[in-house]
Amino acid sequence: MQFPDRRLNYLTRKADSLWQEVSQFQISPQDVAAGSHPNRSVPIPLQCSGSSVAGGVFWLPDTPTNMQVNGETVGAFLA
Repeated sequence: MQFPDRRLNYLTRKADSLWQEVSQFQISPQDVAAGSHPNRSVPIPLQCSGSSVAGGVFWLPDTPTNMQVNGETVGAFLA
């Protein structure tokens, strides 16, 4: 499907804006190795259900003690 340039530019800007917001709450491999995240006030585990938590995105950005990770947040960027 071809998008007109202005539509493609809008979608690209929107995706970039969303990524800038979400990426602050993504758990990097470095965060996992350190056991901490700059936006969380509690230690992060190395694994959850036997898998690394690296790549996860914290669900509640304004709750620094909440460790829930949201799969829907990153799904759109993986599609």
